[in-house]
Amino acid sequence: MLKLPERVLELEVMLSLEEVRAYDGLVRKYLKILHFGFLETIINFAPEEGLFLDIGTGTGHLAIELAKLCPKISIVAVDLSENMLTVARENAQKEGVLERINFMKADAKNIPFPSESFDCVYCHNMLHHIPQPIELLREIKRVAKKDAAILVRDLIRLTPLERAFHVNVFGATYTELMKKEYEDSIKAALSKEEWCELAQIIAIPGARVTYQFVTHQSLERPSSRRRKKYFKVPVPPQIRIATSFYISKPYDWHLPKPETKLSPEIETVLKAASWAPSGDNLQPWRFKLEGENTIHFLYDPVVDTSFFNFEQNATIFAVGAALENASYLLEKAHIGHNFEFSPEKQDRYHKLGVLKIKWPKEKADLEDILLKSPVVKRTTNRKLYERKDLTEKAREKIISCGKDLGIEVKILEGKKLEDLAELLYLADLIRVERKDLHEFLHDTIRWCPSCQVLGDGMPIKSLEAGAPGELVLKATRPWSVMKNLNKLGFARAMAEHTKKLALSSSGIMAFCAESLDEKAYFNVGRACERAWLSLTEMGLFAQPLAAAPLFMIRWQKGRWFDFTARHQFFMQKIARGFERLGLKNCLMFLRFGVAEPPSARAPRKPVTDFVIS
Repeated sequence: MLKLPERVLELEVMLSLEEVRAYDGLVRKYLKILHFGFLETIINFAPEEGLFLDIGTGTGHLAIELAKLCPKISIVAVDLSENMLTVARENAQKEGVLERINFMKADAKNIPFPSESFDCVYCHNMLHHIPQPIELLREIKRVAKKDAAILVRDLIRLTPLERAFHVNVFGATYTELMKKEYEDSIKAALSKEEWCELAQIIAIPGARVTYQFVTHQSLERPSSRRRKKYFKVPVPPQIRIATSFYISKPYDWHLPKPETKLSPEIETVLKAASWAPSGDNLQPWRFKLEGENTIHFLYDPVVDTSFFNFEQNATIFAVGAALENASYLLEKAHIGHNFEFSPEKQDRYHKLGVLKIKWPKEKADLEDILLKSPVVKRTTNRKLYERKDLTEKAREKIISCGKDLGIEVKILEGKKLEDLAELLYLADLIRVERKDLHEFLHDTIRWCPSCQVLGDGMPIKSLEAGAPGELVLKATRPWSVMKNLNKLGFARAMAEHTKKLALSSSGIMAFCAESLDEKAYFNVGRACERAWLSLTEMGLFAQPLAAAPLFMIRWQKGRWFDFTARHQFFMQKIARGFERLGLKNCLMFLRFGVAEPPSARAPRKPVTDFVIS
């Protein structure tokens, strides 16, 4: 993947009145397609009546058209440029809607309204002016009602080659000034990865990331009170087809659930926990609160019933990693805490332990600490790696990650890495040749770019299959097709790719426990996440290689007949290989190395989805 250039911000405020009038003329002439598309989206996402907020209104075109088409709404339109507002008021006066639009000078990063004030909040092509967009998104989340429509749309930052193509093709009819402004805006925009990361951080319940054509990206949430009959904006017929590329339709969306009230501190701790890795991003953890000081860590056993998850081991790993993230955040903030492992089966959920927090009188800015931490940056990267030797200090830090937990961390390199790669090849053959695991994989793949609608699973781009590989994955979704291809050697080809991934690594960490029980699974999850966060701090990427150790847990528990005769033969080889490599009770592998960033990151559900009463 080509590396994107850094953001180059545009001016946040347009000062000259002459400049603003020129800009207004360009908007009228060149941006009708974008504005009509966003306008139709707003109208159909929002209630038919109520108070709307237009952030960064510019010269007021969206607010004015909304007021004309929606007679039951009132609009507050804010901008930081007084000259923009002057022209906006003139435009509204000409269209006869000035009495229904309150144009105000205000900083979008500090909106002068109480929380939960608006029935719809929208913002168009403004984020690329903001140095820290998270500040604006926080304000949008704050001032929007719990069931308000939220629509934030902006350009996508592109590579220089893509940028030149966009400016010269999509801006073919633009003036030279408009082309320059278009290019400057693209340079200042967020990348897709940055946009998705912001969406995960801000965690607006019910919102998802969407893409409009190849030029724009949005964070959108429909209101539960949205209009029942679709409203089609009257658009000149010659641009209707082009406009349709910039319209989002809300009718297939899950509506937001009522939001659980959490203090900012507890919400941030749980947010850190929920960014832990889990098998195929199923997010099985659950949290039960006792006041502000006690968090019970539980899991839902029905979330993952796959062949991988024997005795819920993969799920328990994930909850251990979730605790480690929460603990990491609290330690960085110098906040006292203690975790007691106390497993207990309840009616539906299984409790694993209790985290008790000793909040200081002066509370730190936990969210700021979290945003700067490797907890946010850590991600699974399934690309081929480049090798980079660890320094002796880094090696010691990694190996010590499990000492206090009774977990031994080994780093396999050189000949041992090559031997392990052969075992991973056999484990992947088993994985690909099992119908249940094949169907489980496809159940967790999220094919649509707007996978935020579910908030779990693996975006197809995160599998790093490339366009040809994605076509193959789609074609082999029916097990009957996959089964026949396996007879022709397809399973071997996929297993060879796993072997190649392993051999490209700087090394593979093995996490070995003293026993095979709940506490061991939990502590391996903690140690693995601790090591992964350390790797992230070093600028390295990682990927769990779970199939072989998870199969071995089942095998060591005497469940040999859970495997076919062919796969029993493979498992015997894997067991002997583990013994030769000294991997007694090995519960997880983590490969690491240098790589380009992943093509996509897995989403997360809102924190409140994990809180149980």
